[in-house]
Amino acid sequence: MQNPSDSLKINMFAFIAMRVCLGLITGLFLFGIQAQANTRSLTRSGVSEEITLNLLKSKVPQGATVTDTSCKEIQTAGFNYSYRCTITWEEN
Repeated sequence: MQNPSDSLKINMFAFIAMRVCLGLITGLFLFGIQAQANTRSLTRSGVSEEITLNLLKSKVPQGATVTDTSCKEIQTAGFNYSYRCTITWEEN
């Protein structure tokens, strides 16, 4: 038969372990939100890669730093192409 004080120690250890794990998970979650809070992006499609990127750049807030631009060529009907471009920036 198990001693009641041993059972209490096991339950207390489990309670503390669960609280520590919950605290770590919460901390990682909040850290992830903060890491993404200052990074923004926009995506737009257009018939010209240059025009589409210029339109996206005009939407970047003043004082922000553009960190990445990318465009993907998309084939449309009649052997024509359009472009889907994404611009990413960080707010200072």
